[in-house]
Amino acid sequence: MGCIAGLLARQYAFYAQRLAQQEHWSSLGLDVVYDDDNALKTVIGVNNSFKGHESIKDWRLEPSVRQLLLHNTDLDDEKLQGVELLPQLEVLMLSASHITDESSSTIRKCKHVKTLNVAYTTVSDRSISDIARMPSLIKLDIYRSGITDSGISRLHEVRKQLNLPQVTIAPPPKSSFSIVPLNAPS
Repeated sequence: MGCIAGLLARQYAFYAQRLAQQEHWSSLGLDVVYDDDNALKTVIGVNNSFKGHESIKDWRLEPSVRQLLLHNTDLDDEKLQGVELLPQLEVLMLSASHITDESSSTIRKCKHVKTLNVAYTTVSDRSISDIARMPSLIKLDIYRSGITDSGISRLHEVRKQLNLPQVTIAPPPKSSFSIVPLNAPS
């Protein structure tokens, strides 16, 4: 009977700690998703309620985070600090955030990121040197960023010199419809 009581006590402590963590993340405006093994998998910054007043290192995220989806948040260079402390991070979506080229050295430290999205940011060709050295990177979304065709060419050259896999550059979104003004003649 003592073994069962001990097991129940450990389970209770685990779930009490998990609840406290979820309340903390919720207070920051973050949603979290767990995988089947009860490991934290995805963290999502919710557009309307995200309170990015703390840096990522202060969020107390678990090292099992694989996706950090912070699209359209007020995350900036300073608040991005600590993202490199997530050793299993594979997807880093920073589109429409306030990051700049100053974040490139931090992003470069994310050794396992396969997909990086900096669309709708001011990240420019100045960041290419750091982005090109991300060893696991295979997809980069740069739509409406400051990265030019020249920067893309440089990225491919650097990766080839370093014997790193080539990166697929995400094309701009394609629209399947056109907008017609209401008062337009037919």
